[in-house]
Amino acid sequence: MSSPTPSELGMCSRNALPTARDETRPNSSSLTREPMTLDKSLDPIGFSIIWGRLVSIVDEAALTLGRTAFSPLITESNDFGVVLLDTDGYAVAQSSFSIPPFLGTIPEAVRSILKKFPQETWVEGDAALTNDPWYAGGHLLDITLLTPIFYEGRLVGFTGSTAHWADIGGTGFSTDTNDLFEEGLLIPPSKLYRGGHVEQDLLDLILQNTRVPDKVFGDLNAQIDAGTVCERRLGDLLREHDLSDLGTLAASIHDVGEQAMRRRIAELPDGRYCHEINIDGLGYAITISAAIDVKGDEMEIDLAGTTSQLPGAVNCPPGYTKALLFHALKCVLDPTTPNNDGCHRPITVHAPVGTVVNPRPPAAVNGRHLVGHMMSRVVYGALKHILPEHVIADCGSMPTVAAKFNSVAASQHPFSFIFMANGGMGARAAKDGLACAPFPTNPSCGSVEIMETDAPLRVLRKEIMADSGGAGRFRGGLGQEVEIEITGTEPVVLSLFLGGAVSPPHGFFGGGDGTCNTASLNGGGPLNAAERVRLQPGDRITLNYGGGGGQGAPEDRDPELVRDDLRKGFITARAAKEVYGLEASGVADGA
Repeated sequence: MSSPTPSELGMCSRNALPTARDETRPNSSSLTREPMTLDKSLDPIGFSIIWGRLVSIVDEAALTLGRTAFSPLITESNDFGVVLLDTDGYAVAQSSFSIPPFLGTIPEAVRSILKKFPQETWVEGDAALTNDPWYAGGHLLDITLLTPIFYEGRLVGFTGSTAHWADIGGTGFSTDTNDLFEEGLLIPPSKLYRGGHVEQDLLDLILQNTRVPDKVFGDLNAQIDAGTVCERRLGDLLREHDLSDLGTLAASIHDVGEQAMRRRIAELPDGRYCHEINIDGLGYAITISAAIDVKGDEMEIDLAGTTSQLPGAVNCPPGYTKALLFHALKCVLDPTTPNNDGCHRPITVHAPVGTVVNPRPPAAVNGRHLVGHMMSRVVYGALKHILPEHVIADCGSMPTVAAKFNSVAASQHPFSFIFMANGGMGARAAKDGLACAPFPTNPSCGSVEIMETDAPLRVLRKEIMADSGGAGRFRGGLGQEVEIEITGTEPVVLSLFLGGAVSPPHGFFGGGDGTCNTASLNGGGPLNAAERVRLQPGDRITLNYGGGGGQGAPEDRDPELVRDDLRKGFITARAAKEVYGLEASGVADGA
């Protein structure tokens, strides 16, 4: 396929967002694509088996990445994604345990790479990468790597992976930056390997701009290994089923995904559904406004009215915005069909250029998740009255709290560690929310022992917080409190990403609010959510991860569930009496 003509530039797939990057870089829009039709000759059972096999192939590739990477953020917290794509860069299958934002941004990043390096320029042994936030993972630390898949000498697809590297230079992972240039090294779409031979100058440039080159090099090789596994296993599948390439199968998968989503949208009543949320505690007043228009079997999300882009690192590039919107909708509309790019065809997103959800470069974007993770909140708030059985109340991990610890002294062994933990999920329509569970993204805390080996840190406490889940007929999931001590002999710099520090996660349909995210140093007052803190040996940082909102009136909760919560320490005796109305005798029995 040749490069697009000037008249084709900007003609994207119907769900593609125009971005500010498009204004400054002509070769940056998504590849055009003709509609595809389902191959009726495929046996439905055989088709389903092969589709499941594709998912298992990507899962194996993802396991390879997760088990061979060097950074605990990848190996322990699962902060990566792997996708199998067709030759045009459209997602066919994704790993089951990758994080949702990357599964949405990887295809965008791949298509930006293919703009610069069209299909006919690829040979076996090639690999290209980029971390351009406007097309990749949303900030510079998320590196997308693309490797080709050849079968019998022909290009049949690509493996795309994104991994959150430990470091990419600049200020590190922090929210107190003013523009992209402070945040680290920007890598435009570039070939790192050509025919199996590394571009050593580019590799040296990358490694010389990181604080932990050994970890970065290990993570890079893990991404390449994932591509090798995916290529081998896909070749096995094509050989076993006597298929010459992935084209017909990919087209059919995309069409099935599209049809499934269209059927679900068509079940909704036509109309416009609006919701607005305010984000505070980040040093700025931020409003996210969404209007969701349903018409027939199509849906449009309009984010007009959202706050203009800001000087701090809270701006969210459009690919990340769109990925989180799609994820929120997929969860409530069609959670069972394996996700692929066809599922997105009936949905159009409009995000005005120059807003916090589609900023102009070189806006600071290090903390893009502080806005991006709120897409689920605004979508579910808009749809809760027409999908009351499917939405969840606001979650304590909207947005995810991250604590980044960096070495600062030249005498220290260099380290760069991000501690991930989670608050409680919002209550469901007929069940309590999950405690200490991530949403809308899904990085895990990982092993405390690994953390303590990797950095001069010790976890003193990690415990569930009573009464942190919003009260309701169904209670919000509980948050947790974590206390971490600096154990080394040199100072350490802490960068906090502390959204949700003022406005709590809201309950739905009469349910109570959850609790806010907070942080404190040595038992003192709350820390600023958007500045770096220099910690001394022996200092202790306490992180409170908020609980989720409840659903339904608290007085409608089954008294037996209240007693059970009390026995388990999920609520206090005071809450049992004052919030749920449990009689004194019942409280005594429950205790």
